[in-house]
Amino acid sequence: MSGLGMFGGTTIKYRNPTYTRDHGSLTLTWTDEWKTLGGCDLQEPTTGTDTKNREGTLSQYTLYMPSGSPVADNAQVRVDGQELQVDGMVLRIPDPLGILPYCKATLKAWKG
Repeated sequence: MSGLGMFGGTTIKYRNPTYTRDHGSLTLTWTDEWKTLGGCDLQEPTTGTDTKNREGTLSQYTLYMPSGSPVADNAQVRVDGQELQVDGMVLRIPDPLGILPYCKATLKAWKG
């Protein structure tokens, strides 16, 4: 990331969740509106893929975003036509030198 907020050459589309009550429990819902964020970098899974109960395959990617990214916890992210979801929290990581702060999130995708 430079002082201009550029970290990578990937542009993503995202939509942040809202929490609604469904029969007394909080559930995540997303609007139909996708927003755009540039300057990101998406890293492929480093550990390959996992199968869970042989019903599908879980792939996990790492997404690096500019500091101050508006992408929220549990957001849905669309990259190159593939729809992924932030797995839990978006981490906001300060640079110890104060030069290169960034945001990091794990994205997951199920197939099968």
